[in-house]
Amino acid sequence: MTVQKKPEKEKGTTPKAMGQQQVSHRLFSAGSVGEKVACLFVLAAFVLFLFPIVQYETGGMRFEVSAWQILTAPGLVLGGQTAGFWWLARIAAALCLLMPLAGLVLLVLGKKGLAALCLLLGPVCSLVIAQPGSAIIEALGNQSDPEMLISYTPLYYIYWVLALVAALLAWRARGYARSAQGLKNVDMSDEAQRAHQRKKDLAKGIIAIVMGLVPAATFFMPYVTYSFNDTIYQVSAWQLLTAPGLEVNGAVVHFPLLAQISVVIGAVLPLAAIVLLLCKKAVWAGVGFLLSALTPLLVLLTSSSVQTALTSLNISQIVVAYQLPFTLTLVLGLCAAVLAVWTKGTEQLAQSIFLVFSCVSVGSVVILTVYMISAGAPAMAEIGLGNFLFGTTWKPGNDQYGILPFILSSIAGTFGAVLLGVPIGILTAVFLSETAPRRLASVVRPAVQLLAGIPSVVYGFFGMLVILPAIRAVFPGAIGESLLAVILILAIMVLPTIVSVSETALRAVPVSYREAALALGTTPVKTIFKVTIPAAKSGILAGVILGVGRAIGETMAVIMVAGNVANMPSLLGTVKLLTTGIAMEMSYSSGLHRQALFAIGLVLFVFIMIVNIAFTVISKKGVQMDAE
Repeated sequence: MTVQKKPEKEKGTTPKAMGQQQVSHRLFSAGSVGEKVACLFVLAAFVLFLFPIVQYETGGMRFEVSAWQILTAPGLVLGGQTAGFWWLARIAAALCLLMPLAGLVLLVLGKKGLAALCLLLGPVCSLVIAQPGSAIIEALGNQSDPEMLISYTPLYYIYWVLALVAALLAWRARGYARSAQGLKNVDMSDEAQRAHQRKKDLAKGIIAIVMGLVPAATFFMPYVTYSFNDTIYQVSAWQLLTAPGLEVNGAVVHFPLLAQISVVIGAVLPLAAIVLLLCKKAVWAGVGFLLSALTPLLVLLTSSSVQTALTSLNISQIVVAYQLPFTLTLVLGLCAAVLAVWTKGTEQLAQSIFLVFSCVSVGSVVILTVYMISAGAPAMAEIGLGNFLFGTTWKPGNDQYGILPFILSSIAGTFGAVLLGVPIGILTAVFLSETAPRRLASVVRPAVQLLAGIPSVVYGFFGMLVILPAIRAVFPGAIGESLLAVILILAIMVLPTIVSVSETALRAVPVSYREAALALGTTPVKTIFKVTIPAAKSGILAGVILGVGRAIGETMAVIMVAGNVANMPSLLGTVKLLTTGIAMEMSYSSGLHRQALFAIGLVLFVFIMIVNIAFTVISKKGVQMDAE
């Protein structure tokens, strides 16, 4: 008996092998397309850099210079003499021209990761290409108009976009090739996988380091521009740190200390983060990059003080514009922080992102507190804390800044609004959650919610057309604009907040509480007031706190019904509250008057903090008593 062997299938003809070949073909094809497009972008970026990318404007003359001219030309002709370009700018121009070519060669050789790195280094080097250097600055000093405005042409930004897109495509092509290689080596060992992951982490670290070097590389580039009276001041981060200030009309406007500290931190922290990253402290490096990214925001906060100082010199129409280093420090700092933490794995990155976002609210409170204290404390120190808080006369023209009438009027208006609005709001919430028929509740609830969406100015019109005439009719001789009108309008405005939050808290009380009380023979009304409301006490207090915050901070509607005269509070007399004083006088204030308004904001901020802390303590004591 002869046994015939089954013919063996040809290697690679199984469905699984055919599928792998098809997927591999698609991946390799996609990668090759990416490489071709990247090569085209590289060539386009190289060609663009042969055209003008930088503009120098001085003394009615304009010079448009390409990277090739910066590299090869002797310099700019200023005042009959040739001022050479900065040697560092020439090196940057050479690198900007060579890096695209190096990236192209590496793409052809299949070194896609290195090609992407070279393509990223090109734009980074271009950041210092426009710096004039000492020779040009010296030549400018010999002219009648020594100011020079440096700007980039649109081709410069097109170069940035093309280089970044080419780097991304090169990196994606690298990823396609790696994915295809992974399909070929399905049985890759754990050690090989770890080695592959280490290479990815190394690439992330290198990109983070390159991004971290940008703030230091742009430290001498124009950081902020001040424009007024046909005069333009371009100030670099180095000048913010070392120069005394802006010389205007024979006076010197000093740069804020916070701005000087911020630009130093913004340049030093990325370098420290790079060192930490090299020491394998990726999380701390991410913190350093993140903090450096926040420094431009601190510089932004200080712009108002410079504008105030310029306004005191009778200068108007001040324009403050932040340049490319400001944006790069912010954006690249955030990106570098993400990449640095990402080197520790996706899980660590996710946890870090959650932590950062959870700290945003706390950080906002801290920044707001520091800003309010720094803006309001100088005025209090100059006026005197006692004179400021307990003075009864507010006359900025006579340098009298007593805000006791503002404080008492705000307290009286808020207390009256809470006294009227809280009982009505809580009882309305009880009605909607406990006793209202479903159809009636479906009508009342949207009506209450609609009150929350009505703009403040509409409430103000309602107060002017309804409440003020009603006060004049009920109290003959009254002018209408009064503390009573403020109380009534604020009581209406706090209702939707109190009703919505309190109703939610009442509905969250377990049904078993009500059933147990009714089973013991308690009436429904007693169950509401003895069981449901005490159980929902913390939520109701939260609604009251939000209502008080709305009453304290309301401005527009109060301006329209208060009369806005700084008198001691009386029920039918005109008053001016803390918020209305700031809103009405900020537009024309200057000097000590403006600082005093910031100090009023600080008092208002402290007032709200005290109210929140007091309600929190009361709520905790109530919870402890219930537990006992």
